Amino acid sequence: MIAQLSAFTKVGPQLPGSNPGAQYERQGVRYYVKGSAVGSEAIGIARAQNEVLTAKLLKAAGAGVVDMDLAQGLPPELGSRWGVASRFIHGKPLLPATGRIVEAVWLDFAAHAWLANRDVIGHDFLNTVIVDGVAINTDQGGGLLFTGQGRLKYPELAFGDMPADVMEWFTLRDTRINPAAWFYDSMSDVELRASARKVLAVTDATIIQLVHAYGPGGSDLRSRLANSLIARREATGRLIEASSR
Repeated sequence: MIAQLSAFTKVGPQLPGSNPGAQYERQGVRYYVKGSAVGSEAIGIARAQNEVLTAKLLKAAGAGVVDMDLAQGLPPELGSRWGVASRFIHGKPLLPATGRIVEAVWLDFAAHAWLANRDVIGHDFLNTVIVDGVAINTDQGGGLLFTGQGRLKYPELAFGDMPADVMEWFTLRDTRINPAAWFYDSMSDVELRASARKVLAVTDATIIQLVHAYGPGGSDLRSRLANSLIARREATGRLIEASSR
């Protein structure tokens, strides 16, 4: 689905974040629409597709995530004609973090590591909220191929390729690298394996279908991205095998 912004009414301002956005409403439902602050129109489209694909893959892995679709026809103040429209949700902030909140965040750790969603918590701890005891990620701009600020995450690789090794398995839990690592750094091997099982349940066919339906670029790029994600899922399996020895 592509949301045509001409059918929406602006009802609120931008929320905290590094990219321009605003609150809109359509048929009584509120959405947050986000554009791109950097790059050409082609980059804006690719970033939007990249973020929507991250959301769809998180959902396929059973992770808590907002409903999100591409949005077209954004006004100039949102930086690009293409962006994303996510269903607006009212959740509780992660801070102050209780034991139940931290454990809710743990459940989806492996899914975010698999997809290199490095800003899952966010530097301001606002990218994930709690709804009915479930951690819901509201911003996937830092997933897959782009950073949250719109830079290419892997400039040394051909666009569409991702490293096969899932370094985020370690960096998301490293307080020297990730200011929000304390949400994850006390996870036990049992909890890591439970989180990883959700990723391992995502089939090749599902990955290929979602990447070709929602991913950036043409068919060749999407095929390479799907292959990268399959390789990263397999690497996740090897990581939990190593931890159980």
